[in-house]
Amino acid sequence: MAVKKEHNECLDTIKPVRDALDVINGKWKLAVIISIGVGNDRFTDIQESIPGITPKVLAKELKELEQHQLIKRIITESYPIKISYNWRVMQIP
Repeated sequence: MAVKKEHNECLDTIKPVRDALDVINGKWKLAVIISIGVGNDRFTDIQESIPGITPKVLAKELKELEQHQLIKRIITESYPIKISYNWRVMQIP
């Protein structure tokens, strides 16, 4: 017979999943992640690959994904300055 888990154990098990869904929740975040994942690394390339997204919304989504360390913003100090985005490699302890 299976051992029943306590309610708190179930909540602890699902918490990482719930946290991940909170980070990628919304209309545009997953589309932005996919766009970067297939190689669109410049702002305009990402915007053109996602029909209907406005520059203001894209900037907000990129900023939030960067804050959650899902993507990395790379600034190339040349003229003209180039800003690109890529997947942030996560290291699991």
